[in-house]
Amino acid sequence: MTNWEEKRYYKRYNAALPVDIICTKTKALISHGITRNISFGGLSIVIEKEIDGTPNYIFELTSPKGKKVSLTGTISWKHPEYQKMSYGVQFHNLGFFKTISFKSFIDDITKMNG
Repeated sequence: MTNWEEKRYYKRYNAALPVDIICTKTKALISHGITRNISFGGLSIVIEKEIDGTPNYIFELTSPKGKKVSLTGTISWKHPEYQKMSYGVQFHNLGFFKTISFKSFIDDITKMNG
């Protein structure tokens, strides 16, 4: 494989959406961020601070129409940027109903982005 993009299984959609990062154990809000892109396999986000601790987080996304979806995922990579941190997130354990809800969420985003 010659580049990162070829390794991806799911199509990525560029989208700047608000995301809340929540600890799976305590249900406490860890941070707020903005997505860069999203797919059925995961997302890329940018936040103001570095996060670490629990390996799993809940990522609560909000569409431009106000629709919300909460997905559990693991941070698979992180990269410092100017006064911010960029993270790659891999989703897991979506299940049947969560997958249907997330598909509807993705469909709404792609319709708005053209």
